[in-house]
Amino acid sequence: MEECRKSVNDLVNEGATIEEAMFEQSNITDHMRSYSKINKYFSKDLLKLFYYYALNYELGDNNQKAELYEEILESVHPGMFRKLGTGTNRIAFQRGHFVFKIALDRRGIIDNISEFKRSKEATQYLALTYETNGLMVVAEYVDLMDKNDFTNNREAIMELLSELAKDYIIGDMGCTPKNYCNFGYRKRGAFKYPVILDYAYMHPRWTNEEAMICPNCGAEIGYNANYSGFRCSNPQCGIEYTYSDIKRRLDTSTDNLENLYMSNLATLDAPDLENITFALNDDEEEDSTDTNQAIPLPSFLQHGFSPLPGAPKLMNITEAALDAINDDSFDEDDDDDD
Repeated sequence: MEECRKSVNDLVNEGATIEEAMFEQSNITDHMRSYSKINKYFSKDLLKLFYYYALNYELGDNNQKAELYEEILESVHPGMFRKLGTGTNRIAFQRGHFVFKIALDRRGIIDNISEFKRSKEATQYLALTYETNGLMVVAEYVDLMDKNDFTNNREAIMELLSELAKDYIIGDMGCTPKNYCNFGYRKRGAFKYPVILDYAYMHPRWTNEEAMICPNCGAEIGYNANYSGFRCSNPQCGIEYTYSDIKRRLDTSTDNLENLYMSNLATLDAPDLENITFALNDDEEEDSTDTNQAIPLPSFLQHGFSPLPGAPKLMNITEAALDAINDDSFDEDDDDDD
């Protein structure tokens, strides 16, 4: 695959990739699909400012960065974005019917790319991801589960994880109390369907068969009872494995675009903060933040990405879900500004 050599300025100027097919799985009305939400709310200079923080190794921990992101958004768009929460590598904000997940570091950028890929492979199990530029994703807003919802819906969540586990190796998604905030439910008319909110650590079993073979006895490795870890299926062996143990054994060829992107991000300097903050207050100011450092932009950010061979079964949405999806519960005059 031919590489596109890009600088930070190129990444910002090129804008975001919108996955139009995801809207067909949603209840977002046509006029709400007609423009990039990233380009609507985030100027080029604002994107460069977030790149400055995401690419910088010297700005303290991600909790401090998250506070800065919140202050920046409130300063630029007062009262427009509601903070949903901060994860390990990203922070999430709500704007109307959409969630904006912004990378706090370089790993967060890769997580955004991964979710953009996975979303279209398992639409009925995952909160939909509509758009990305790497730095952030725009995703479907769904109602969050609280601890009581999580407990009351445990059977449905276990069924969801069981289906995903047939075709994917999943991490940080187990049905355990600490993960309750990673689940929500999609409402379609009178029905509710549980979905996973964050799913960057989800890898296809296809090409990764060897990772699920016990190195001690050669038996197949399966999930534990709540999908929070792994265990050898051989009763005489029974070795337990963490997600990190399995991840180290993965064949990364199917994710090599993310790996290539990550390796180049590791050597890319952050843009110059002084120039960016000055330009934020003067749209007429000539841009002078180009670092002239090249970085390859994965082609799927420009042209989309086809589902992996290991996933077709997950694309077969149930008849009940299709009927619910076709039920547009939003008024035609709704806007994401509401």
